[in-house]
Amino acid sequence: MTAVQDQLPHNHCYGCGADNEKGLQIKSHWHGDECVCHYMPRPEQCAGSTFTAARSQA
Repeated sequence: MTAVQDQLPHNHCYGCGADNEKGLQIKSHWHGDECVCHYMPRPEQCAGSTFTAARSQA
């Protein structure tokens, strides 16, 4: 399944742009009538461990 963001040409958005190598690279997919995104921050985007950051979002 292709991410919504990967269908946009020349997408340099910091959050979701596939063409922005230093961006967050957020990817979302359609599941029925909902657009869902699961995101795990990279170590350089975290003030603490990635496990702690991911658990705080749950």
